[in-house]
Amino acid sequence: MNRQKLDLTLYDKTMQSIDVVSFLYGSLIIRLVKDFNNDFNQINKQTEQIGYNIGLRLINDIIASQIERNLDSSNPNLLSTLLTCTLSNFLGLTGELKKVNEKEFHYLFSENSLALYVEIPENLKGLIYTNIINGVLRGVCEIANFKIESKFIKDKLNGDDINEIQINLIEIIEERFVDDED
Repeated sequence: MNRQKLDLTLYDKTMQSIDVVSFLYGSLIIRLVKDFNNDFNQINKQTEQIGYNIGLRLINDIIASQIERNLDSSNPNLLSTLLTCTLSNFLGLTGELKKVNEKEFHYLFSENSLALYVEIPENLKGLIYTNIINGVLRGVCEIANFKIESKFIKDKLNGDDINEIQINLIEIIEERFVDDED
């Protein structure tokens, strides 16, 4: 059997991977729409929870990545470093993180790879299609001792000119050590 080599550039391979992830994510959303009878509030909760569970596990990869040296709790930019790394390196969102103040950030990006080929039907206009992103951010930050709230304030799927996520720091969670011998 004579096998031909596929002549794909790195860009082509990356685009194929993005397409696969986008279609798989779309399948998940379709399943949730069917399971929850078009109740976009329940779907939004479920996608955020799925993202949260992913974020809880993703922190291990972030710690092992190239920003490991910046994950010191004494680093005053730890939260912004976590947000930027998670959004760009692990979720593939290319954009800009703007610090509004010590407790509020906005992430602006034009392309959302999870929302490729997507149009929201009229009966689901309240659906936050890529709400999984907010859950991932919440999970990653919680493991790093930051309680945050994250939400889309602009979404191209809803007709906005750009995607924008607002991230608010609710509190820094104090580490508590439990002595097993007591």
